[in-house]
Amino acid sequence: MKMRHGIETQFPVLPQDKVNSLFSNNQIHSVLYCSGIVDLNLISLTQKYIFQMYPIMNCKLTETQGDVAWEAGKQEGEYFEFELLEDARELEKKIKAYMLEVESTWKSPQVRMKIFRGTHDVICIKVQHTYCDGAGLKKYLQMFTSTYTSLCKEDIDFKFSLKEGDRGKGAISKYLSSGSEVENRILGTAPLNAEWLFPLKNNSIEESRKNIEISILRLNEDFYASLHRYAKDKKATINDVILAAYYRSLCSITGKYGSGQLGIDLTLDMRKYFSDYQEELICNLASSEKVYVEISSHDSFETTLSRVQDKTSEMKKNKMGVEGLKTFEFLGNKKYKDLKEYFRESMSLMRLNKSRDPILSNFGILFSEKLFLGEVVVEDAYLVSPYVQAPSFMLGVSCYNQKITFTVTYDSLMTSMREVELLLNTIAAELILEIA
Repeated sequence: MKMRHGIETQFPVLPQDKVNSLFSNNQIHSVLYCSGIVDLNLISLTQKYIFQMYPIMNCKLTETQGDVAWEAGKQEGEYFEFELLEDARELEKKIKAYMLEVESTWKSPQVRMKIFRGTHDVICIKVQHTYCDGAGLKKYLQMFTSTYTSLCKEDIDFKFSLKEGDRGKGAISKYLSSGSEVENRILGTAPLNAEWLFPLKNNSIEESRKNIEISILRLNEDFYASLHRYAKDKKATINDVILAAYYRSLCSITGKYGSGQLGIDLTLDMRKYFSDYQEELICNLASSEKVYVEISSHDSFETTLSRVQDKTSEMKKNKMGVEGLKTFEFLGNKKYKDLKEYFRESMSLMRLNKSRDPILSNFGILFSEKLFLGEVVVEDAYLVSPYVQAPSFMLGVSCYNQKITFTVTYDSLMTSMREVELLLNTIAAELILEIA
């Protein structure tokens, strides 16, 4: 840890940070629709205080002596961007354009924000996936709104203490295998071809990142109420119901019915295992585990759901995602130059074999109650999952105020918008037809 004039200027990275930095420039976005107008001065002050409590938010990654660290950045200008909209009909177009602006984890702070003002304010926040995952972003949003509200009431302690802590490193250490066990498991497993892939436009699978696109489908409160009742009646989780619809929709599009066990990667928030560390875990503690289910063309939705339930129930008994977290820890403890080479070889092999199954990242119910910024209510909100490189394909799901949002961020040179939107509409149709 480096110091300048008694102030820390460099912070250590977590193994998760190091590995996720190889997928640099991947942001998770949140969009907050406010009932009124926020105080821009208080927004700036709120961000200033949060950066003081969590200094890595205002850091950039830097490579030094063959490894990587967080380097403290100097705040220049405002803590947010602002745009006054002359035509309210341009709002959604402007929000998407901002989300599609690529921010580098090596050049920019880890949290950026823009406020769009028409008859009311809409706040779009982008967070580098290197720094934190969707659950970390949810914690940031809670802190952002509560700090702003305290400032509005002039009811706040200005002696902010450093909250960064070890960002969960101590919490996960008890779950680690010995390095040799993890290494044998990683290096001793032959790479497998994916059983299925979302349709690709370009078989070369060379990453372009020049045509990143976001597709969004939103479903109203009545749909959520019906989905909640259906899941309760079937003694299933909402995630299992959505996963069943995802399987069936992918089979419908790819024609993979009756092809044996098909895999979907589930992203998992590992904080549930670390109850003592909840307050400081604004970081990336996501892991993943593959769920394998067999789907036949004549299966009913209930049959598919039953198979999904059986599989996920069995996996939960063994602490889903812990093995993936151990793998991150093992890889992240390599020197950065060695890790980059490992990553380069793995990506080349993935492109050659097209060896990646689809992903489901369910951010869940964002908050149990509506957020407030002082007297201003956040009436609506959603999260947008990060871009993943083809042949990977990630479906993101979030729910706020009983409105469900499905999102996909992808390269339109590799994956056609028509196919993505067909998938989203097919998932919605599968769910609506079943729960109606």
